[in-house]
Amino acid sequence: SDWSSDVCSSDLALSALLTACATAPATPVASREHAALLSARGEHAAAAAEYEAAAALSPAIGNELLLLAAREWLRVPQPAAADATLARLAPPLDANQNFEREVIGAESALLADDAPRGWTKLTTLAVPTQPATAAAYHALRQKLAVAVGKPLEAIRSARDRETLAGDDAQRMAIRKE
Repeated sequence: SDWSSDVCSSDLALSALLTACATAPATPVASREHAALLSARGEHAAAAAEYEAAAALSPAIGNELLLLAAREWLRVPQPAAADATLARLAPPLDANQNFEREVIGAESALLADDAPRGWTKLTTLAVPTQPATAAAYHALRQKLAVAVGKPLEAIRSARDRETLAGDDAQRMAIRKE
């Protein structure tokens, strides 16, 4: 009799456990899409964490996702978290990933009040050839030049940004800066 009540109790416990598992919400799998949604909503720290989790699940594109995570940390801004994420990049990096890593590192240094380190990182890179990337490069270079006390370099970068501007309104905005 004790044996049959133990079996019934065990069966009830197992049944309750299985029911609980079946009705428990599934833990969402980290994804690039969800991270992008979080970023679009302005939840940059959550987006960074999501990109990092997705990178762990997708080693083939892990570096790409870690670079996106580092960008999100800069938007928080948490430069130390961005640097820690950059340190997790796995070699080999392609040329674009290497460039992005150095630019993110330079921007992180600027945010961390270490403009000389950022200036050194950025000035070792070749100026990108794609107009949008070159404009972003020169915008960061301009900020770093001002921060390290190189006004002529800042003016040169502003001039280069103007040259790359798509229309008069963009050129005027750069001049006002």
